[in-house]
Amino acid sequence: MYYAAATQAAAQREADQRIRALQEHVEALEAEVAAADGIEARLEALTRARDEVVAELALRDRQYAREIAVFREAVEDIASTPEGATALARYNAGDRLGALSILDDLAEARARARETAAAIAEATDRRGIANLALDARDQGDVTTGDVIARFEAVVALDPTQHSDWIDLSRLYDEAGRLEDAASAAAQSLEVASDDRARSISMSHLGELTLLQGDTTGALDILMQSLAISRRLAEDDPGSVEAQADLAFILGEVGRARREQGDLAGALEAFEESLETSRRLAGGNPNSADFQRDVYLALYNAGNILLDQGDVGGALGHYQESFEIAQHLAETNHNSTSAQRDITVIVNRIGNVRLEQGNLSEALSAYEQGLAIRRRLAEADPGSAWAQRDIYVSLSKIGDVLYRQGNPTDALAAYEEMMAISEGLALADESSALAQRDHAYSLDRVGDVRRDQGDLAGALLVYEEGLAIRRRLAEDDEGSVEVQRDINANLIRIGDVRFEQGDFAGALVAYEQSLAISRQLVEADGSFARTQRDLADSLASIGAVKLELGDLSAAANAYEQSLTIRRRLVEADGSSALDRHGLAAVLAGIGDVRLAEENLTDAVTAYEESLALYRGIAEADEASAESLRALARSLARLAPLPDHPVGWSDVVEVYQQMDNRGLMSARDQDLLDHARDLARAGEAESAP
Repeated sequence: MYYAAATQAAAQREADQRIRALQEHVEALEAEVAAADGIEARLEALTRARDEVVAELALRDRQYAREIAVFREAVEDIASTPEGATALARYNAGDRLGALSILDDLAEARARARETAAAIAEATDRRGIANLALDARDQGDVTTGDVIARFEAVVALDPTQHSDWIDLSRLYDEAGRLEDAASAAAQSLEVASDDRARSISMSHLGELTLLQGDTTGALDILMQSLAISRRLAEDDPGSVEAQADLAFILGEVGRARREQGDLAGALEAFEESLETSRRLAGGNPNSADFQRDVYLALYNAGNILLDQGDVGGALGHYQESFEIAQHLAETNHNSTSAQRDITVIVNRIGNVRLEQGNLSEALSAYEQGLAIRRRLAEADPGSAWAQRDIYVSLSKIGDVLYRQGNPTDALAAYEEMMAISEGLALADESSALAQRDHAYSLDRVGDVRRDQGDLAGALLVYEEGLAIRRRLAEDDEGSVEVQRDINANLIRIGDVRFEQGDFAGALVAYEQSLAISRQLVEADGSFARTQRDLADSLASIGAVKLELGDLSAAANAYEQSLTIRRRLVEADGSSALDRHGLAAVLAGIGDVRLAEENLTDAVTAYEESLALYRGIAEADEASAESLRALARSLARLAPLPDHPVGWSDVVEVYQQMDNRGLMSARDQDLLDHARDLARAGEAESAP
């Protein structure tokens, strides 16, 4: 107070003997303090002397009294912190510039603190609103983009909250902004304050890494997350939260293991997740979250059972999962996530029906899912995941329509799905999933072009798809799914070249496919799909070798394929897919035996093949694929001498297809040819 400019000005105005005496006393005490002579006692005396001058001036000068009161309040505020008191001491000691510099820094720091406090307070308000918006989105009232904008505002104000970054990362993921999602997930790990938060962040990073096509890297991250979650659950077995976290991360680990082709490891993780989820749901029967965890674990385990060829076991899991999803949707009929869960499990049930050869039920399931998904996408047009859901449903519907002999509607479905996949792939080039989806669309468009006789057009899109998949394989060497995609792509390319008469080119594609199939089977022989792939590759090579006249090599390839096909059918006789594969191989073996002029063995193989095709066609008469295969099986026996099957039998099957509108242009050509041969046979047998 003494050295304040207001004090010095007032002293000059009120200068008299009393004021001068007080000032001289202050100066004397300052000299003593400076000489360090009884410093503590003299400092107290100096302070009293300075205060006496200030008090005397305040009594005489009202203007000064008001000025010094304001100044005193400011000084006391500064002195309320250790830093401010230190600065004031330096000021009083004469180091006014140094003191002012400290006080400036202190003022800026306190200003920033006030700004931060205000931002945190505002973030708290906005966080509550953002969470309400998240719930409103689930009710279909706002879009993903709306919620993203709100959470972006929250983290801009307060970037320290772990849950905000997790929510934002998941929203980015659903919007198809995979790089932004990964960045937000990394930020959540940066601000994680405990092991549970770190485990959650790592789990989400693992999910995103898997989507970006790095299966090995994803599994490494997920296993670190699992180790933390397992330790936390073991340390506190009574914690529902810790047990739920463990069940969730086990599901993510299982998905990554499945992607790597480790079906046994994936099933182990899914079953532990299912067991844990059932226990939690049993102890908390009113919790929709725990019920959904059971739904998800059943779905995941069902996928592995289907992969392993256990169609009945998979269907049992899917049906129980569907019942849970339906109950949750009825309980909260406005929930978009509950509606989506129904579409996911309905699609899986459709897949089982398709594998069983029941095309009509499969189509019904897929169309039910598509109708729901279109509604959800209309409510949230910014959601990439909603668009992808439509893409998946269209692919399933197109597959059934194609197999039912409706290439026009199948092509319409495939072209719509290709437009979606192309848009998603262009919107997020970092997404391996989007790239895979687009390659799959190209496959389906190629299939229809091939069926319509446009072999060059089919080959063009097949090769475009193969180029995409080879790039994905370079980035993710650990992915079994990408290798299977390449394998299927090569088979398609080989088939087109075979139909073009380029047997050498077909053989190159088939042999590359065979090498991949053998490698995948050696890695995990329990994978029914890789067993089928190997059988397909061998059968394709057998067909080429037969055309090239190498009957021994053709027979060897077909026999190896036959061994696999019989084993698959014995493991699950309900799979129409496996019975169809067995019938096709038997037909190929019959062709080889016929070329060897071994009519007896040829007829034996053809008749066993025919019996299988009859059973498949009788199970689903709406399937053009099944009826077409039956007609061609009959056509193998019709020209054989003294066999009861004749060309009229072939005509009858094609006529059934024609009556049901299942004929393609190629089918019509075969029907006309069969009619000509039937008429010729009738003419020869006429008396």
